[in-house]
Amino acid sequence: MSRRTSHRNDGYIAVPVTNLNLTTPLEARRKKIKVFLSYVRLDSNHQLFRRLIADLRRLETIDLWYDKFELFPPSNLAQAVSEAVVASDYFVPVISKHTAESQWAQQEYLFAYTDQVRRQNIKIVPVRIDSVPSPRLLRSLMTIDLFKNYDAAFALLIQTITQAPETLATFAIDQVVEGSTIITVSDRVNRELIEYFCNHPEEIKVMDRRVFEEFVAELFKGFGYEVELTKRTRDGGRDVVAVRHREVDVKYLIECKRPDPGNRVGVRPVRELLGVKTDEGATKGILATTAYFSKEAMLFFERHLWHLEGRDFQGLMKWVKQYLAAFSKRSAI
Repeated sequence: MSRRTSHRNDGYIAVPVTNLNLTTPLEARRKKIKVFLSYVRLDSNHQLFRRLIADLRRLETIDLWYDKFELFPPSNLAQAVSEAVVASDYFVPVISKHTAESQWAQQEYLFAYTDQVRRQNIKIVPVRIDSVPSPRLLRSLMTIDLFKNYDAAFALLIQTITQAPETLATFAIDQVVEGSTIITVSDRVNRELIEYFCNHPEEIKVMDRRVFEEFVAELFKGFGYEVELTKRTRDGGRDVVAVRHREVDVKYLIECKRPDPGNRVGVRPVRELLGVKTDEGATKGILATTAYFSKEAMLFFERHLWHLEGRDFQGLMKWVKQYLAAFSKRSAI
């Protein structure tokens, strides 16, 4: 089986290790496990890292499959990585003194951590190959130190990723982590994700479509709205419902569109949103997109100014800046 490795500009390598099915006495473990293994290329010659890879390969029941992200054009790379993280059963970051230098590593930690908090299960298993502290986001998680007692640490890693799902610990919703509840940690992660995309705006255009819906929902949550994210299927023409009770009660229906880069949003989804908005008696319908609108769609927005609003990529970035400004203001109080 050929093994491929993807190299980014910052030297970061992401390796989805799929079809990992170790021999285990637990009959429940029959399903193959998908593990996303991430590391920095500068560590590829590190003695402990090379030993880790060699030991995993020696196990006959492990299929160590290197990623194929180099097959994706740069415009689709971020989406491919985020989808691979979410689709994995376990995320195993290899931590070293080089980790903090990798922007890709930081982004994938955020994707994995957010997914872990949302799904309320343990799926991140960090391993360290030197004594450098783990990234802040990962410090509340159990970390396996390969540099202290490698044999014992490797055995613990294998035990952790092969135990039956029902034996895994889960976070209680009010569990305290570093002085904060898990809800607060989740809010912090969302803020850091949005801050990341503020600094790397082009990656918004290629993010996973479901992640984009969650992204918009978090923006409105930061603006002070009560938000509801609809299910992934049969959303009824809106992905996010935002409600706020102040001087006047308002209800916004928000449809999120993340077309392929270079494509524009036409008038058809705008017309459909107006119908849904009218049917539900909402205050306004908003169509948010990572792209831009066609001329016909813009004219339709103008004709229905008080009922519809379009937010293209530039408008979306204004939301992002407003969100971060509001967050900074709250933090300063």
